[in-house]
Amino acid sequence: MEQVAKRPRGTAIDWRKRRDEIAAAVLPLYMERHWDSFPLDEIAERLDIGYWQIYYSFDGKEEMYRAAVNRLVERLTAHLATAPKILSSVNGTARAYIAQAAEIIGSEDYARLLFFAMRDSHSDPWVHRAYEAKIADPLRSGLEKAVRDAGKAAGLDLILLKGAAEQFLTTLESALALPRLLGRDGFADQNGERAVAAVVRDISAATCNFDGLAGGVPAGTPGTGYPAALSA
Repeated sequence: MEQVAKRPRGTAIDWRKRRDEIAAAVLPLYMERHWDSFPLDEIAERLDIGYWQIYYSFDGKEEMYRAAVNRLVERLTAHLATAPKILSSVNGTARAYIAQAAEIIGSEDYARLLFFAMRDSHSDPWVHRAYEAKIADPLRSGLEKAVRDAGKAAGLDLILLKGAAEQFLTTLESALALPRLLGRDGFADQNGERAVAAVVRDISAATCNFDGLAGGVPAGTPGTGYPAALSA
């Protein structure tokens, strides 16, 4: 659990910094129980800080929960913003994007956000909306864009089959995020590369141009119209 830094006596409190520290430190508590079941004095005791530090930092328990979840979303969106460059092949670009997505999805931040989105979907539906709009949908559309842009760079008009981007996200969440929520970090770490390789194969097979499947045809095959730029 992250600790809230102790303030030297006689120094002023930076309330914005203190608010961020509390939002980070309280997250493991919310993994134990719903935010509404924690009295502020229990949170203060568990975080080893004064009750009034929480009282003056947040307008109630719900705002503290929102700040904690929004901090997760901000950290993940910052990682999403660093999309890999277009490489010399479509498959190479897709592989780089999927590897980066696996790093994000396999992180503790992603696992926690996914947990809150599932557990609190009825009591706090805004969490699931934030997960979908700011994380899940950008991951799916980002893959489609990476394939499309790499195709254009190779002189091809490529798309993914319907449902391929959704399957990509579901597969990586099942292989990387859910095991962490079950306390099986070793399983997620050991199977990360295998999951990425499987998704790369699926996306390659689901990559199409307007003439048909591109991924299922050997790159450079005479008469197919699919150049070697598709291959890694």
